[in-house]
Amino acid sequence: MYELDLLEARGVCAVAVDRPGYGATDPLDDLDRLARIKDAVAVAEHLGMARFVVQGTSSGGQYALACAAVVPDQVRDVIVTSANGCMSDEGGLDGIAEDIAEGWRQEWRDPQGARAQLEVEMAELRADPMAVLRQWTSDWPADERGWLEKNRAVLSADMVEATRQGAVGYWLDGQATGRPWPFDVTQVKAPIHVFHGDNDTLAPLPTLRRTLAPAAHVTEERIYPGGNHLAPWVTPDRQAAMLAIVPG
Repeated sequence: MYELDLLEARGVCAVAVDRPGYGATDPLDDLDRLARIKDAVAVAEHLGMARFVVQGTSSGGQYALACAAVVPDQVRDVIVTSANGCMSDEGGLDGIAEDIAEGWRQEWRDPQGARAQLEVEMAELRADPMAVLRQWTSDWPADERGWLEKNRAVLSADMVEATRQGAVGYWLDGQATGRPWPFDVTQVKAPIHVFHGDNDTLAPLPTLRRTLAPAAHVTEERIYPGGNHLAPWVTPDRQAAMLAIVPG
């Protein structure tokens, strides 16, 4: 979540596209990641963006990379921020907090049971987003918890909007995440820029590095020592480092 004055100062037009099932965007019936980027490509075409930078944060990293693989002539750079590697690979859950890793395993073993549980969790999230976010981040670094509090109004509204249709978006994303990526990172021709905390317990850096190892164009890594999942966002300087990749 970029600070608006940073976007304005650099003259950056940032466009966020909901994946299927989030916000008011219709869910899809399949789990094809490539189908999930069609909306983003269509929006870029509608806005006349012949060339653009894609950014994916957390589970969105795989979709940013997929977009770059599918339309390589249009994507000039890829920014992956606190992004997951391929979690279906052997060792793909290594480094994730064990309770969260077991939640992923259960979700993939029992999709319908996971859907029901997610609906309960998303209802709790909608009722009090900050209570849930504070619980999730209770042992994270103080600067990340402080950033969460500073931006609580916007983050709460964002979480409520994301779960407008309940848990379906998160559930579909989770099921897709348990499958091999339907593209090869060697297809990504644009420079890949990695921004990550080295103690990320939701998206461990070693998994992302292992996934990206075959890619030819990992041109930048900014790794924040001791940082967890929110590390790249906590200061204007860190946000500006990501925005510096976008042409003014």
